Amino acid sequence: MNPEVNGPAPSEKDNSGKILSNSVTYETQTENILLTVVVDAFTNPTKIDVASSLKAERNRFIDDAAASLTSSRVDTFEGHAATYFTFEIHRAKGRGLVVIQDKAIPKIYIVTALYTRENEDSVDAVNRFMDSFRLN
Repeated sequence: MNPEVNGPAPSEKDNSGKILSNSVTYETQTENILLTVVVDAFTNPTKIDVASSLKAERNRFIDDAAASLTSSRVDTFEGHAATYFTFEIHRAKGRGLVVIQDKAIPKIYIVTALYTRENEDSVDAVNRFMDSFRLN
């Protein structure tokens, strides 16, 4: 499926309101599944606190979605710091991944997959999507 693409849109700002990063959102859905990738690219060299940012990005997703966090672990993804998590929203469940490329000009990836009907096809599709994700 071809995703709907939104952005770039201003994302992170400093205390004075200057835009530090822009995000692009890729999203696709079926009747029972919603798949989303957000790529937040900083515009200039920026030093970020990776551990705090992983947690903040995960929590921002959970709060914005009005979800309940059901599991979370910090690890790596393709050599970059990452947080893997699962969540529940009303009658839906999902998996999430936050990856931070901690380079001079950082990028943050937030990948989420949500299924509203727990059947084998939905769970398999979500797992295939999450397992196929690669950094660009």
